[in-house]
Amino acid sequence: MMSDVTVVGLAPGVVSFADIGVDVPHGVAVRVPADKALASKDLWRAIGQRSVMRLQGGPNPAVPVYVPTHPDETGKLLDQLGVLKAENAALREQLARKEHELLLERSKFDEILGLLRQGVPMAAPAAVASQAAPAHVPGVVEVEAPTFIPSTIKGDYTGARVEIEAAEGGSISDARSALRKLRRNE
Repeated sequence: MMSDVTVVGLAPGVVSFADIGVDVPHGVAVRVPADKALASKDLWRAIGQRSVMRLQGGPNPAVPVYVPTHPDETGKLLDQLGVLKAENAALREQLARKEHELLLERSKFDEILGLLRQGVPMAAPAAVASQAAPAHVPGVVEVEAPTFIPSTIKGDYTGARVEIEAAEGGSISDARSALRKLRRNE
């Protein structure tokens, strides 16, 4: 024999079952008598279409409660609870500190943006800080710019010297033979 069926409305508004005369509002558990539930095709169709959900165990199923079996376990759980609360407080304090730092950075950023919109020239805060106090890194040799940089690195002399010998005879074949002799170092 079937017991009563308890359903809860999942669809927005009210789901009505005209064949058995039952209305199921959204989020409300309604008990349908077993004889009406067996006779209603609309109820089973709505359960299949997930407009309503069938609850097992009545309208208010009991919530399971954890009860420790050993008295020592209660003490351990209370100790863990204390540790977790302390961790939570430390994390919340760290979060508040980071939010404060972020707020300070945001105000600096807003100030710089405001000055830029007004057209006021200014150096970046990081550049000003680095100029004010240069950091010395151990093991690194600092090289300063030379005090004198010459304006010209090359000399002023840019001429070339070419020696020309006048050859007697004026034919091309004589010039060719003279060039060959020079190439052979004769």
